[in-house]
Amino acid sequence: MQLRIVLILSAMVLTSCPQPTKPDPGEALQRQALAAIDANVARPSLERFVTDSSALSLAVERWRQAPAGQDATALEDAKKTFETAFLSWQRVELLQFGPLGAATRVTLGEGLRDEIYSWPTANLCRIDAALVANTTPDDAYFDAALVTSKGLVVLEELLHNQSMTTTCPSTATIVTDGSWAALAATPALQERRKAWAAGVARHVERTAKKARDGWVAYAEKQAAAGSMGSPWRTPKDALDDVFAGLFLVDQMVKDSKLGAPAGLNMACMATSCPELAESPRALLSSRAVVENLVALRAGFTGSFEIGSTAVGFDDLLVERSAPELRDQMLAALDAALASARALDRPVQRLVVESPDTVPALRTQVKAFTDLFKTQFVTTLSLKVPKEGAGDND
Repeated sequence: MQLRIVLILSAMVLTSCPQPTKPDPGEALQRQALAAIDANVARPSLERFVTDSSALSLAVERWRQAPAGQDATALEDAKKTFETAFLSWQRVELLQFGPLGAATRVTLGEGLRDEIYSWPTANLCRIDAALVANTTPDDAYFDAALVTSKGLVVLEELLHNQSMTTTCPSTATIVTDGSWAALAATPALQERRKAWAAGVARHVERTAKKARDGWVAYAEKQAAAGSMGSPWRTPKDALDDVFAGLFLVDQMVKDSKLGAPAGLNMACMATSCPELAESPRALLSSRAVVENLVALRAGFTGSFEIGSTAVGFDDLLVERSAPELRDQMLAALDAALASARALDRPVQRLVVESPDTVPALRTQVKAFTDLFKTQFVTTLSLKVPKEGAGDND
C-alpha cells in the first residue's frame, strides 16, 4: 500500500513539472536561415541605406546653402540623390522586424520604420503650416515630432514641390487667414523649405544609423534564440518575426501599392485612384514595387544572389518535404518580379493610361501571397501576424 502511494505521488510530481520542449529536428536549419537573412539580406540592405541617406543629407544641405537664383543645379542633384535613397529604402521596407518593426507586431520592435518612411500615412498640410509658423527644423524637433512631419514622404514633397500653392484645403486656417498667401509672396517660403528639407534629411540619416546599429545588437540576440534568457523560446519563434516582416508584401504591396490605385480595395471607390499611388511627386511607384519584390525574394531564399546556396525559407520547405510548394512559390514570385520590371510608367499613370496592367501585376503578386498565407504557414507552422488573421484576400 505504501509503495502504491509513493508511485502515485511520484507520478503527480512528474506531471506537474514543466516538461522540456521536444527539440525541433529542423532547428539547425532554422538557425542557418536566420544567419543568412542577417548576413546576406538585412545587414547589406541597412548598410546601403545608411550610405545613401548620408549622401542624401549632404546633397540637401548643399541645396540649402546654395544662393537663391543659383540653386537649380543643387536641387536637381538633391532630387537624384533622393531617388537613389528612396529606392534603397524599398529594399529595407520588408525588414520590419527588429528595430524597424513595431513593438506591437514583433519581439524587440522599436518602430523606426515610420520615423524614416510613414507611407501611406501622410499629412502634407502639416508641413505648410509649419513653414508659415517658421518652426525651427532642428534635431530636437524631429525627435519629438509626429511621423507625418518627417521622413522620406515629407522630404519628397519638399524637394519636388516648388509650387506657391499650398497642399492644405481651402478651409485650413493658413488659407483663410491669408498667412500662406503672404508667405508665398516672399523669398522666405523657398528658404524655409530648404531649411526644413535639410532637417528632415538629417533625421532620416540619424534614424538609418540607429536602425543599422540596433540591428547588429538585435541579430546577436536572434542568433541565440532558444537559449537561456532569450526573448524567443525557439529559433522558430525568431523566424516568426522575420515572417511578420515579409508578410507585409500582402498588405503593403498587393493591397496598398497596387490594389488601392487600381480601384481594387475599399480605399478607392472609383474605377481607379491614381492619387493613392506611392511617391506622388517623384513618381517612383513602379520602381519601388520592383525593389520590394527583390527584397521579398531575398528574404525567402536567404540571399539577393540568384542560385545562392544560402539557407532560406525555401530550404525549410524542402526539409519539411514540400519541394513542390517551394517551386510553386518561387515561380509565382519570379513571374511577378518580371512583370514589375517590365512596367514602363509609374503606377499612377498606368492605372489611367493602361488600366489592365496594374491589376494583372496584383494578380501575380496575389498568386504568391495566397500560398504564403496558407500552405507556407501550415507547412512551416509559422505564426500569422494579427493583421493577417482571417484575411482571405
